[in-house]
Amino acid sequence: MFTANKSNQGKSKRITAIGLLIASALGGFALLQVPVSAQKTPDVILYEGQNFTGRAIRLTKGVDSLGRFNNKTSSIKVLNNQRWQFWAKENKKGYSIVLSPGNYPSINLNNDIESLKGLK
Repeated sequence: MFTANKSNQGKSKRITAIGLLIASALGGFALLQVPVSAQKTPDVILYEGQNFTGRAIRLTKGVDSLGRFNNKTSSIKVLNNQRWQFWAKENKKGYSIVLSPGNYPSINLNNDIESLKGLK
């Protein structure tokens, strides 16, 4: 997907190919700016092994219990420009960490995550 950055009062906005197509269809008189974060579902991928190895699950919303994946997460990928909070206990209780978008080949809560949620 093509994206272009445009600065607007110090804030970075992204214009997608969809916005450019709409603008050209309207004769170039209008340009629709759609933030990439508004187009994609927030995602997080949890891996059993460090360095993104082993079984993995992809989540698009928070859960109160990871079920069979409880206490098995050793590495995480946080995607689509959203921060996520992870708890050591079910129902978002106990010690927690917040991760910004990025790749985490090892984590402080190694094999100790039971619940999580996306943050705005």
